[in-house]
Amino acid sequence: MAVQDIYDALERTAEIEREEALLEEMGLTLNDTQKLRDTMLSPDEAVCAKQEELLAIRQHKGRKSDWEEYADSKRRMGYVMHHSEFIRKLRTVVPGLLVTDGRVRGTLALLQVRSIPVREVPQYLGPERTNFMCPVYIGWIHSGEMPEYEIDIVDDAQCAIGQRRGWRTILLRMIVRWNKMLKPNGEFEVDMHGVPRRESRASLITEAQALKAFGVPTQGFITATGYRHQLFNFRNAVPERVITDRN
Repeated sequence: MAVQDIYDALERTAEIEREEALLEEMGLTLNDTQKLRDTMLSPDEAVCAKQEELLAIRQHKGRKSDWEEYADSKRRMGYVMHHSEFIRKLRTVVPGLLVTDGRVRGTLALLQVRSIPVREVPQYLGPERTNFMCPVYIGWIHSGEMPEYEIDIVDDAQCAIGQRRGWRTILLRMIVRWNKMLKPNGEFEVDMHGVPRRESRASLITEAQALKAFGVPTQGFITATGYRHQLFNFRNAVPERVITDRN
């Protein structure tokens, strides 16, 4: 092969590599471009078509079927409450409530000191006893004004990328709690589905206490359905594998 032929082959290879790199930046492949040529699309139309295809894939993978309900901030605001008012009401039910700065800026962490069985803490190295006092993490809240129900923050594909914590979420996490069965080595016993087996309820507050301190859920049946449904599941011990933790 002549030197010129070798030079031309290297040039063609380099040109193909440059074309592939450019297409990759646009989210396309050579197969995509051939398909688009066959459909007689212009370069601009080709890029738009690929962007629409990628958007559809993102929506299929990351968007919830009921995303519109959780992203409807106007409806899910419900009874708006400042974090200081929420903490004041919660302390009427949980006198030993501890509040500290959260790990994320603009959030607060809630804890409660409780008597914990030593057997539930496999790495406990303190003096021999059956129980010891330990802070239990309840959850976190945003500082400032809080919506009643959790609100999804979505991107341009309507996929959730964050949440605005609702104050009823914390109430659920304090009510809907279970002690799990433990093996002698401290690991959870699981059922045939790999879900830890429940032993007994471990609520930090009761549903009646939450109702007395915070009142009934607002915003009608549809918006409050998730909250009411989870309380129903807890009362009736519905298996965890069919429960959603949204509210």
